[in-house]
Amino acid sequence: MKSYYLPISYDKSILPIIRARHSVRTYQPFPVPEKDKTVLLDTMQTVSGDGQRFAWFERPPGDTLVERLGTYGVIKGAHTFLVGVLPKGAKDNQDTAITFGWRFEQVILKATELGLGTCWLGGTFNPRTFAKDISLQADEQIVMVSPVGFAADSKHFIDEVTTQVADSSSRLPWDSIFFTRYLEQPLSEAEAGVYAEPLEMVRLAPSAVNTQPWRVIRDMRGFHFYGMDIRYYGIRRIDFLRNNDMGIALSHFALACRELELNGEWKEQNAMTAYENLTYFASWIPE
Repeated sequence: MKSYYLPISYDKSILPIIRARHSVRTYQPFPVPEKDKTVLLDTMQTVSGDGQRFAWFERPPGDTLVERLGTYGVIKGAHTFLVGVLPKGAKDNQDTAITFGWRFEQVILKATELGLGTCWLGGTFNPRTFAKDISLQADEQIVMVSPVGFAADSKHFIDEVTTQVADSSSRLPWDSIFFTRYLEQPLSEAEAGVYAEPLEMVRLAPSAVNTQPWRVIRDMRGFHFYGMDIRYYGIRRIDFLRNNDMGIALSHFALACRELELNGEWKEQNAMTAYENLTYFASWIPE
């Protein structure tokens, strides 16, 4: 399987950073400080590679383009965005989508560490409004953007509605996500022991419309990560957003393990149990 990596370091503990991250949809009309911009540009450059890149989009407040950025009213007041780019067709590759989510989340968490707000946008934006300013090439496509800046003191109406629709203020309970040996047997925080905190970081991960597709089964070998198959009108659909979300969850788990000095490695287990409506992704095998 793909060898995932963690090139980014954080000045603060990653655990409160993950806890602090939340979707911000209304922003103050202030620019990102130059020192913070430099840190984020360096971070984006570090995680770019394999045809994946992350670009900085910025227009001055009041610019006419900012008013028609194509976020369909979901984002208000933002004029600076982080933009994720892949080669055309690459988003259909599961491993690419996982890696992309893993990398972009490291940038998002770095912004959170700096005290800046962000919001994953995988569909509610018009890529054409960003293309020219980031020098998008003919063989590239924009697959994700996030505003970045200072959160406004109060939410606007669309922000409130979106939060309610996505139910982003809540997360599934432990017994719906984490299991021991079989899906029928929930894993408690006490049973998880030293891995309770890394698993909690998985539970807090963001996902498209808060679907929270990850399911983790622990056995004698380690922790096995599955993704719920997303269905639209009863039709099974494996798409970029679900795989991207799994990359975010995997990154949260690995970042927490690194901080807590819980050493291990990602492996692909060939004899994993098959479950209906679940796709196997990867296994964390402790040393």
